[in-house]
Amino acid sequence: MADDTLDQPMRAPVAPEDVAALNAWMGAQLGRPLTIVALRHAEADGADLLAGWCAQLPQFPLVRLLVEQADEAQIAEALARIAQLDSDTLLVCDEPSDEPSGEASGDADAARRWRAAVLDIAEGRNLFERMEIALVGVGMTRLAARACGFEDGFASDHPLAEALAILAREAVTRAAYRRYGSSPPCYL
Repeated sequence: MADDTLDQPMRAPVAPEDVAALNAWMGAQLGRPLTIVALRHAEADGADLLAGWCAQLPQFPLVRLLVEQADEAQIAEALARIAQLDSDTLLVCDEPSDEPSGEASGDADAARRWRAAVLDIAEGRNLFERMEIALVGVGMTRLAARACGFEDGFASDHPLAEALAILAREAVTRAAYRRYGSSPPCYL
C-alpha cells in the first residue's frame, strides 16, 4: 500500500519565539516578508488596539503590518484591497467602545454584526483559503475567537513574538500547500 503522506506537504515546524531566532526562521522558511493586515471598524474610537504590537514591530524587519478601516458598507471593498496585497493574515480588530454604558449593548451588537459581515464576505471570496483570519481584541482567546468563526484569536496584550511565531508558521504551511497543491477529497 502506497504512503500518500509523502506527496503532501506537512505542517511547518514550530517557529521560535525568541526575536533573533524568529527573524532568522522567517527568512529561511518563508523567504519573504510576512504580511499582516489589520482590519478596523471605521467608526472605532479609543486607543489603537495594536499600539503595543506596533511599538515592537521594528524588531521584526520581515513583518509588514498594514491597517485598513471599513464600516459595514465598505467591507467588501476593503477585503478586495486586502486580497490584492496577497497578505498572509487578516487580523480583524474587536475594538472596545468609548460610549457610555447605556449605549454599550447596542455597540456590542453592532460590533458583532460587523464581525459577522467580515466573515461572510471573506468566506464568499474564498479568503480563508488564501490567508489566516484571526480576531484580535482585549482579553481575546483562541477559544473565544473560534466560537465566533475565526481561525485564531489573540489578546491585544499577547506578546508579539509569540503571535508572530504562530502566524508565521501558518503562513509557511499555507505557502507549502499552495506550492505543492492539494487535491480536494474524493467523494464516491
